[in-house]
Amino acid sequence: MWIKIFLGAGVLIFLAVCVESFREGRKFRVTDYDMDIPAMKEGEKEQKIVFLSDLHNHVYGENNDRLLESIRSQEPDLILIGGDMLIGKRDTLPDPALDFVKQLPQIAPVYYCNGNHEQRMK
Repeated sequence: MWIKIFLGAGVLIFLAVCVESFREGRKFRVTDYDMDIPAMKEGEKEQKIVFLSDLHNHVYGENNDRLLESIRSQEPDLILIGGDMLIGKRDTLPDPALDFVKQLPQIAPVYYCNGNHEQRMK
């Protein structure tokens, strides 16, 4: 009896993990933050910054076109990358991340900071 309950619970947990992994790998989230900066001078143009991080070689649409279109639609003044755009393992190619990042300067200036996965690429 306990074995059936244990196996059933294990199967349910496994399926839940698979569904969440599938969902997470195909969706990205856009979060808007408005910051009131007292040091801004009167009449100074607001700046829009897109911050990207931890994509780990995920591709959203063909050639990341869904993600690129989402970034373009934000009309950013600056794009900041906080690292981990790729997977730093010997058997994993960085091409999806590199192809994506190469397209970003057509949208706005880009500043890239390495994460732990980039550090593994030494």
